Amino acid sequence: MIEPANSLALFFICMTLSALMTLRQQWSSRQLRDIVQSLFRFLSVSELYVKRLPWLTTDYARCLQFFNFPQGKLGFSHK
Repeated sequence: MIEPANSLALFFICMTLSALMTLRQQWSSRQLRDIVQSLFRFLSVSELYVKRLPWLTTDYARCLQFFNFPQGKLGFSHK
């Protein structure tokens, strides 16, 4: 059961640049938040409200960078 004041982490896997761009557009328009909220309402008996669904610009930039390099040759270091 999801309790108030708890947080969830969501991970999305995009296999193509197009999928990433679509996901970002859905996030920007708040459509992704609504989709996530509907999903959790469907899965949960209790009400769940998605207050915020942050996606840092730096995280998005790293995702874009991944698609700009040949597979297996990422242009950033793992720290």
